[in-house]
Amino acid sequence: MKSSIHKTTAASMLFGGTLGVSAVASAGVVAFGGATTANSWCAIDVSAYNASTGYSDVLSSASGNPVSGAVSLADATYGSANCSQFTSAGVSIATSFTGAALAGGAAPSITFRQAFSVTADVVMNWSASLPSSGGYLRIDVVGGSGSSPTTYWDGTNGMLTLAANGAGEHYLLSYGSFGAAIQSGTALSVSFVAVPAPGALALLGVAGLAGGRRRR
Repeated sequence: MKSSIHKTTAASMLFGGTLGVSAVASAGVVAFGGATTANSWCAIDVSAYNASTGYSDVLSSASGNPVSGAVSLADATYGSANCSQFTSAGVSIATSFTGAALAGGAAPSITFRQAFSVTADVVMNWSASLPSSGGYLRIDVVGGSGSSPTTYWDGTNGMLTLAANGAGEHYLLSYGSFGAAIQSGTALSVSFVAVPAPGALALLGVAGLAGGRRRR
């Protein structure tokens, strides 16, 4: 069986970018809920290394299931972070940690994991902030005969077409940041846009021709 992940076509890019995310529904994405860290989990921690014990002391933390709702950490000393609810439109993680607030060796760390199935082809646009010292952003195909994962390391932007899952298959989106490089801004941004059916592309072509004639 061929991999469910393949290159984005020009038509998909047009619908995903030029026409806008909100213009095309992405109902083909179905998230896995449940209170299991393997399927749906977001953890936001601020920790500092303890020289006397050799371990990191967690100074502030929040965790939860992104399918159920947003996961937010707000701390008067260290700053804040918010993981939005995961929906068929996508998910994002925004942080407002600052260098001053993280003085004394404290460092933020975000771990995100979400499993979902795709019932109709979708384009996934994603970007992430990864520290130079480590971190990961990847999408895996789980289950199914002959499927193989596609992994992005130290990537900042990407666009993939996710094909509808076969029997027993699903996708797993994973993100992890380590170190103080993740301090303020958008740590992760993911959006899903439905791939238009061939009939919709034909209509788009006709509309383009008609528009060209009117301009002449």
